[in-house]
Amino acid sequence: MRRDNDVIDGARKTVLFDTIAALTAALVIIPSVFAFGLDPASGPPLLFITLPSVFKVNAFW
Repeated sequence: MRRDNDVIDGARKTVLFDTIAALTAALVIIPSVFAFGLDPASGPPLLFITLPSVFKVNAFW
């Protein structure tokens, strides 16, 4: 790492972009759970249950 790199600024950007990615994922996953009638209490594996259902639908083709 070069001396002119700001570690604190890099950490802040990491936190910001990670939060944006998490919120974007939540805006896709949570409505999809209710649209497909899945169990919202299934916990962390919910991502791997919901996304295949979303991509399996060919509503626009």
